[in-house]
Amino acid sequence: GLLVQVHARMGGWAAGTVLALDRMRRAGYDAHALELDSREAVFDYFAGEVFDRANTEHQQMLLATAFLPSMTVELAQRVSGVESAGRLLKELYRRHLFVERRTSAQHVYRYHALFREFLRERARDKLPAPRLAQLIGDSARGLQDGGAIDEALELYLQAEDWPSAVAL
Repeated sequence: GLLVQVHARMGGWAAGTVLALDRMRRAGYDAHALELDSREAVFDYFAGEVFDRANTEHQQMLLATAFLPSMTVELAQRVSGVESAGRLLKELYRRHLFVERRTSAQHVYRYHALFREFLRERARDKLPAPRLAQLIGDSARGLQDGGAIDEALELYLQAEDWPSAVAL
Protein backbone atom coordinates (compact mmCIF):
# COMPACT_ATOMS: atom_id res chain seq x y z
CA GLY A 1 0.00 0.00 0.00
CA LEU A 2 0.93 3.59 0.60
CA LEU A 3 3.50 2.81 3.29
CA VAL A 4 5.33 0.43 0.95
CA GLN A 5 5.37 3.10 -1.79
CA VAL A 6 6.71 5.77 0.55
CA HIS A 7 9.31 3.40 1.99
CA ALA A 8 10.46 2.46 -1.54
CA ARG A 9 10.67 6.13 -2.59
CA MET A 10 12.88 6.78 0.45
CA GLY A 11 15.21 4.00 -0.61
CA GLY A 12 14.47 1.98 2.51
CA TRP A 13 15.54 4.83 4.76
CA ALA A 14 13.32 4.66 7.87
CA ALA A 15 13.78 8.29 8.98
CA GLY A 16 12.98 9.47 5.45
CA THR A 17 9.82 7.38 5.48
CA VAL A 18 8.77 8.96 8.77
CA LEU A 19 9.50 12.47 7.43
CA ALA A 20 7.50 11.78 4.27
CA LEU A 21 4.55 10.31 6.15
CA ASP A 22 4.51 13.26 8.53
CA ARG A 23 4.49 15.71 5.61
CA MET A 24 1.76 13.67 3.95
CA ARG A 25 -0.35 13.69 7.12
CA ARG A 26 -0.08 17.48 7.39
CA ALA A 27 -0.62 18.16 3.69
CA GLY A 28 -3.25 15.51 2.96
CA TYR A 29 -2.90 12.35 0.91
CA ASP A 30 -2.30 13.78 -2.57
CA ALA A 31 0.26 11.43 -4.19
CA HIS A 32 1.80 14.15 -6.38
CA ALA A 33 2.11 16.54 -3.43
CA LEU A 34 3.61 13.71 -1.41
CA GLU A 35 6.31 13.15 -4.03
CA LEU A 36 7.33 16.81 -4.15
CA ASP A 37 6.79 17.57 -0.48
CA SER A 38 8.53 14.47 0.86
CA ARG A 39 11.54 15.08 -1.39
CA GLU A 40 11.73 18.65 -0.09
CA ALA A 41 11.44 17.44 3.52
CA VAL A 42 14.21 14.89 3.03
CA PHE A 43 16.47 17.41 1.31
CA ASP A 44 15.83 19.92 4.11
CA TYR A 45 16.80 17.22 6.58
CA PHE A 46 20.02 16.43 4.70
CA ALA A 47 20.88 20.11 4.54
CA GLY A 48 20.29 20.67 8.24
CA GLU A 49 21.78 17.47 9.62
CA VAL A 50 24.79 16.93 7.38
CA PHE A 51 25.66 19.51 4.76
CA ASP A 52 25.16 22.80 6.61
CA ARG A 53 26.95 21.45 9.69
CA ALA A 54 30.04 20.51 7.70
CA ASN A 55 32.92 22.94 7.40
CA THR A 56 33.65 24.51 4.01
CA GLU A 57 36.31 21.96 3.12
CA HIS A 58 34.02 19.04 3.90
CA GLN A 59 31.15 20.65 1.96
CA GLN A 60 33.55 20.88 -0.99
CA MET A 61 34.38 17.19 -0.61
CA LEU A 62 30.71 16.18 -0.44
CA LEU A 63 29.87 18.13 -3.60
CA ALA A 64 32.97 16.87 -5.41
CA THR A 65 32.16 13.22 -4.70
CA ALA A 66 28.42 13.46 -5.41
CA PHE A 67 28.83 12.12 -8.93
CA LEU A 68 30.75 9.00 -7.91
CA PRO A 69 28.56 5.89 -7.57
CA SER A 70 31.04 4.60 -4.97
CA MET A 71 34.51 5.62 -3.85
CA THR A 72 37.61 4.65 -2.01
CA VAL A 73 39.20 7.20 0.30
CA GLU A 74 41.94 7.68 -2.31
CA LEU A 75 39.42 8.46 -5.05
CA ALA A 76 37.48 10.85 -2.80
CA GLN A 77 40.74 12.68 -1.99
CA ARG A 78 41.78 12.78 -5.64
CA VAL A 79 38.47 14.09 -6.97
CA SER A 80 37.88 16.61 -4.18
CA GLY A 81 41.43 17.68 -3.38
CA VAL A 82 40.51 17.35 0.31
CA GLU A 83 43.08 15.40 2.31
CA SER A 84 40.66 14.77 5.17
CA ALA A 85 38.07 13.13 2.87
CA GLY A 86 38.68 9.73 4.46
CA ARG A 87 38.10 11.09 7.95
CA LEU A 88 34.78 12.63 6.87
CA LEU A 89 33.60 9.45 5.12
CA LYS A 90 34.51 7.35 8.16
CA GLU A 91 32.70 9.76 10.48
CA LEU A 92 29.55 9.82 8.33
CA TYR A 93 29.61 6.03 8.18
CA ARG A 94 30.21 5.71 11.93
CA ARG A 95 27.27 8.04 12.66
CA HIS A 96 25.04 6.20 10.14
CA LEU A 97 24.58 9.43 8.16
CA PHE A 98 23.67 8.21 4.70
CA VAL A 99 26.96 6.47 3.92
CA GLU A 100 27.38 2.74 3.40
CA ARG A 101 30.72 0.94 3.47
CA ARG A 102 31.83 -2.29 1.86
CA THR A 103 35.14 -3.85 2.68
CA SER A 104 37.22 -5.71 0.15
CA ALA A 105 40.94 -5.00 -0.27
CA GLN A 106 40.06 -1.51 0.98
CA HIS A 107 36.96 0.30 2.20
CA VAL A 108 34.54 1.39 -0.52
CA TYR A 109 31.98 4.03 0.44
CA ARG A 110 28.65 4.79 -1.19
CA TYR A 111 26.15 7.53 -0.42
CA HIS A 112 22.52 6.61 0.17
CA ALA A 113 20.68 7.23 -3.12
CA LEU A 114 18.62 10.14 -1.77
CA PHE A 115 21.65 11.76 -0.14
CA ARG A 116 23.56 11.45 -3.40
CA GLU A 117 20.62 13.01 -5.26
CA PHE A 118 20.60 15.86 -2.73
CA LEU A 119 24.36 16.43 -3.15
CA ARG A 120 24.11 16.39 -6.95
CA GLU A 121 21.29 18.93 -6.87
CA ARG A 122 23.24 21.10 -4.44
CA ALA A 123 26.32 20.91 -6.70
CA ARG A 124 24.27 21.92 -9.74
CA ASP A 125 22.79 24.85 -7.79
CA LYS A 126 25.97 26.11 -6.14
CA LEU A 127 28.74 25.54 -8.69
CA PRO A 128 29.30 27.49 -11.89
CA ALA A 129 28.79 25.39 -15.04
CA PRO A 130 32.51 25.18 -15.95
CA ARG A 131 33.44 24.02 -12.42
CA LEU A 132 30.62 21.48 -12.42
CA ALA A 133 31.75 20.07 -15.79
CA GLN A 134 35.34 19.88 -14.50
CA LEU A 135 34.18 18.10 -11.37
CA ILE A 136 32.15 15.55 -13.33
CA GLY A 137 35.11 15.05 -15.70
CA ASP A 138 37.50 14.51 -12.79
CA SER A 139 35.09 11.96 -11.33
CA ALA A 140 34.88 10.19 -14.69
CA ARG A 141 38.68 10.04 -15.03
CA GLY A 142 39.00 8.69 -11.50
CA LEU A 143 36.44 5.99 -12.24
CA GLN A 144 38.11 5.17 -15.55
CA ASP A 145 41.51 4.85 -13.89
CA GLY A 146 39.94 2.49 -11.35
CA GLY A 147 38.45 0.31 -14.09
CA ALA A 148 34.82 1.44 -13.68
CA ILE A 149 34.37 1.99 -17.41
CA ASP A 150 30.55 2.03 -17.59
CA GLU A 151 30.26 4.54 -14.76
CA ALA A 152 33.01 6.70 -16.27
CA LEU A 153 31.27 6.72 -19.64
CA GLU A 154 28.00 7.81 -18.04
CA LEU A 155 29.76 10.78 -16.42
CA TYR A 156 31.62 11.77 -19.60
CA LEU A 157 28.26 11.86 -21.35
CA GLN A 158 26.74 13.97 -18.54
CA ALA A 159 29.64 16.41 -18.81
CA GLU A 160 29.25 16.41 -22.60
CA ASP A 161 32.94 15.52 -22.85
CA TRP A 162 32.53 13.85 -26.23
CA PRO A 163 36.26 13.32 -26.97
CA SER A 164 36.77 11.42 -23.69
CA ALA A 165 33.57 9.43 -24.19
CA VAL A 166 34.59 8.44 -27.71
CA ALA A 167 38.15 7.60 -26.60
CA LEU A 168 36.81 5.41 -23.80
